[in-house]
Amino acid sequence: MAAAGVLMRHSMVEDDWCAVRTTFSRSLRGLSEGSGSVSLLEALQAGVAIVASNIDGIPEDVTNGDNALLVEPGNVDQLRDALLRVITDVELRKRLARRARETFTEKFSADAFVNELRNLYVEMHEQTPRLPQREASAMKQP
Repeated sequence: MAAAGVLMRHSMVEDDWCAVRTTFSRSLRGLSEGSGSVSLLEALQAGVAIVASNIDGIPEDVTNGDNALLVEPGNVDQLRDALLRVITDVELRKRLARRARETFTEKFSADAFVNELRNLYVEMHEQTPRLPQREASAMKQP
């Protein structure tokens, strides 16, 4: 389906990552989706403007108006309006795309994962009860 010179695909593609990287917008319009949606993470990583359904875990990963446009599931008018905004408003599209990539780097990249894991281990270590020094040294002696 073409609208305003834009191709919209409503089917599966063989190489989804290639398709994501070469588009300027990604629409995720499912009726159920958990946090960490692969399609959403791919769109964030690719740095494209995102239009997604405001369902389940999606709002945990993106914020309406900041790094995505969220629409109510099943609301065709909202979806149409959001897609038209992304297609026609170049500055909005660029801002959403830039913030999508920044969000991926901040929250979902390997570095972000490693930092979160490190912080978790530090927190667990700090909360581990310690033996008094005298008991600890007594345990070392045979």
